[in-house]
Amino acid sequence: MRRISTLTLATLLLLCAARIAPAEMDLDAPLSYVPEDPFAWATFLYEAEADLDDEIPATDAKVSMQELGLYGSVPLIWDDPVMLLGGANLRWNRFGFKDAGIDDLDVYTLGVPFDILYEGFPSWEILAGFQPGLYSDLEEIDGDDFRIYGYGLGIWECIPELSLAAGVAYDQVFGADRFYPMGGLIWNPVRQLEVSLVYPMPKISFAPTTTLVTYLFAEPAGDNWSVYIENQEYNFKLESLRMGGGVEYALTTSMWLQFSVGVDSDRNYEIREGDDRVIDSDVEDAFYARIGLLMR
Repeated sequence: MRRISTLTLATLLLLCAARIAPAEMDLDAPLSYVPEDPFAWATFLYEAEADLDDEIPATDAKVSMQELGLYGSVPLIWDDPVMLLGGANLRWNRFGFKDAGIDDLDVYTLGVPFDILYEGFPSWEILAGFQPGLYSDLEEIDGDDFRIYGYGLGIWECIPELSLAAGVAYDQVFGADRFYPMGGLIWNPVRQLEVSLVYPMPKISFAPTTTLVTYLFAEPAGDNWSVYIENQEYNFKLESLRMGGGVEYALTTSMWLQFSVGVDSDRNYEIREGDDRVIDSDVEDAFYARIGLLMR
């Protein structure tokens, strides 16, 4: 999964499920114009400045965010019907606070994801994985900075154009560490279209050619880190729902350029330890833009 959460899971899910082969298709043509999800990427996201609510003891408190992400995953074992992947998930976030009573915060996610794919059952794919990682501002590191997240998912191809998925995950994409169910369907009615209605990350992709794909999506984008402020340790919890659309274009056979825009909504920032709080505030919706290079 992406932090073990959504991105690596989406990669494997679409890798397994996007298979369309009606009898009338030209077998020399691609089975689907919608590309597989990347195995590596470098992305930069900027989220516009937005108001914090009136709980902040300032008249015009605001916050903005920047995010740089690096991800790579490669097969460690590839022995049909089993594939084991391992990699690195590195991310830096800067939260720029203005008139909120605290300085800007830099936080880091340093994860090592492992994922396994099993294809030994007819019409079934079994996916599972875990990611140990460090979620911290790196000021002082202790046991609170380390976490392990994971997931398990089964995919059943009921017909070539339609697959059903169900499973469970444990991670922080809703803000707090929690278990939540996953499930839904992946439908490929034609080569150019893929409808992935899988909770909690629905996505609709349209690829008019094999070198261009556009998409709409929604996904939870929560997180949490251990941070030190004035020599005291706090938990920084972020809740957010990210919605938007994007386009990807093939620069070469394996390298793609990505650009997406959208809105971060239903946001809440909380920095507290027990009853001692620095921030506990809803945040206004904000526009974001993301650019990246993807490897497929």
